[in-house]
Amino acid sequence: MRLLLASLLLPLIAVPHPSTGSPRGEAYGTRDVIVIGRIENLDYQLVYDPEDLLGHGWITARLHVARVLRGHVPSSVLSVRYFAHSYRYGEGDVRLHLRRRSKGTYFICADGGEGVRCR
Repeated sequence: MRLLLASLLLPLIAVPHPSTGSPRGEAYGTRDVIVIGRIENLDYQLVYDPEDLLGHGWITARLHVARVLRGHVPSSVLSVRYFAHSYRYGEGDVRLHLRRRSKGTYFICADGGEGVRCR
């Protein structure tokens, strides 16, 4: 009986608390924010690497926050940066994992693939 009860409770114990991560298994830091918003791309700064045939760069953008899912943001419009091959976010709202930088801007954290790793 105890073994049966323990086996039924094990999945409940093994599931991480919602404050420690997301459904995707991301770990959040104290400077991390999860938002839904629209990206307005502004500038692309190429990072030269002779072995990178596609080319990658730092993209500066303006994020118009529609909803905050985790954390707090100082404004509904944020300055953000992300690292990518080209502009990644088109029209419409997207869910983004942001990490605050000391200069008042935010990095858009990579969700797999290329970009800034926030783990």
